[in-house]
Amino acid sequence: MKKFLKTGMALLLAISLAFGNAPAVFAVEGSTEDEAPGSCNNGEHYSTQEDTENVVSATCTTPGSYDIVVRCKECKAVISRQTVTTSPALGHTAGEAVKENEKAATCTEAGSYDNVVYCTVCKSELSREPVKVNALGHTAGAAVKENVTSAGGYDLVQYCTVCKAEIPGSRKSVSKSELKEQAITITKLSAIYKVTTVKKAAKFFSIGAKAKTSVKAKKISGSKKITVSSKGKVQIAKGTKKGTYTARVKLTANATSIYKTATKTVKVTVKVK
Repeated sequence: MKKFLKTGMALLLAISLAFGNAPAVFAVEGSTEDEAPGSCNNGEHYSTQEDTENVVSATCTTPGSYDIVVRCKECKAVISRQTVTTSPALGHTAGEAVKENEKAATCTEAGSYDNVVYCTVCKSELSREPVKVNALGHTAGAAVKENVTSAGGYDLVQYCTVCKAEIPGSRKSVSKSELKEQAITITKLSAIYKVTTVKKAAKFFSIGAKAKTSVKAKKISGSKKITVSSKGKVQIAKGTKKGTYTARVKLTANATSIYKTATKTVKVTVKVK
């Protein structure tokens, strides 16, 4: 086709010269392989235009680009297409790690979760790391009695306050004879007050009874001017006259799974002068 066109142009130039006319000038553009032959002047394009198409912004994973397209102004056939890269891919922006697929740990079994990082822009998953959480272990409660026998023996056992399972190794058999003895000690059994002092208000002092377990006090006899609380607090009544007043008090240390019961009777004396 191009050969034919060149031959025709040569013939046209010869005719023009023969008649004394100035030669005509033509701009010949090359054609692409994919355009239809003969679509414009038998496949030859004399006037073109350049357009920008397919403008794409850069993303986390793909670069920005656009196409420079050259077309024939007459038949609109694409003569050439060139892709131009405007900017590289932006790359991911990692966010804070979040927990997924959480499995809570128990007293005896390990837990787990996935530490996952996502891109804050495109939301793609960037990383996933499995994390193991150790078993929590049992939380032992107070020892309790079980399997009490007629002879006074029993099992002493502890249970987990969380899962209620028996703490391994905590069960112990105790016989009555194995209970420990305990003694009650006291710090004060008497007090002296002036008549003028007692006249204004009742006065107090503490027996100060102590043992391995809690101690309770109880007045069993003695002067009505003296009262004793369960915690061993001795009171001499307001307005008590001059004299010596006494009372007998029973002290009891409670039994536990470890200690035997202990008792002690003491004489309390209050002197008003």
